[in-house]
Amino acid sequence: MTRAKLKVGLICGGTSGEHQVSLISAYHIQRALDRERFEVLMIGIAKNGTWFLGEPDGFLENVDDVHRVFFNAQTPARIPECSPRTASTESRASLAEIDVFFPITHGRLGEDGALQGLLELAGKPYVGADVYGSAVCMDKDVCKRLLMLRGIPVAPYRVLRSGESWSFSQAEKELGNPLFVKPSREGASLGVYKVRNS
Repeated sequence: MTRAKLKVGLICGGTSGEHQVSLISAYHIQRALDRERFEVLMIGIAKNGTWFLGEPDGFLENVDDVHRVFFNAQTPARIPECSPRTASTESRASLAEIDVFFPITHGRLGEDGALQGLLELAGKPYVGADVYGSAVCMDKDVCKRLLMLRGIPVAPYRVLRSGESWSFSQAEKELGNPLFVKPSREGASLGVYKVRNS
């Protein structure tokens, strides 16, 4: 007796600044999944928040260029809102049949616990860290403070809130040179700057 293939929903795109990187990641992951064991369905989130649903083949265009990759305009099913009133019957059925979701969204609303919370509310299993782990790891300040509480060494840092100022000479005296400036709640290297002088 042949075992049924596990249906995997790859969620990619998103509204963050890492939208394109997520699409490239999704493309390579779906290619690497063993089609003898897994049936893959692509779930894309556009920059404006619109959700798309489709088969892997032809779902993305320009996958060889991270700056030009986008969803194919002919993607068969669109889900303007995640709601039974607006999603087509076919879309709802396809989503309901998914055995496990694989979020490949990067940045805010993708790897900060928001999407994980949505999947947990829907009672759907997913790959990766849970809501708490995702939220903590996305906030660099919270993550560093928790690590320090457990005695785990972290690089010296300082959090600056909106409207707060700190001179370069003060920063250099406290943290050294060069300095690295990064948003607390962005993923990867988005918004990172190496600073050597004022």
